[in-house]
Amino acid sequence: MTLKPRLKNNSNLHKEEALKEVVKEKMVNITILLPESLRDNLKVKAIRNKTNITNVIINYIKEYIKT
Repeated sequence: MTLKPRLKNNSNLHKEEALKEVVKEKMVNITILLPESLRDNLKVKAIRNKTNITNVIINYIKEYIKT
């Protein structure tokens, strides 16, 4: 049995290219505890704004650090 490389669709290629551009320094994990309902509401709002939770939190932290 030979393993075949998994073909990447256009969507995945664009995501990988975008990640390469954005991630210029080493990324680390941060763990926070918050109520499940709050996380769910954050996720819904992020999706409505065509973003994700990671980007929302990174932008908030950048703004917090500036002040």
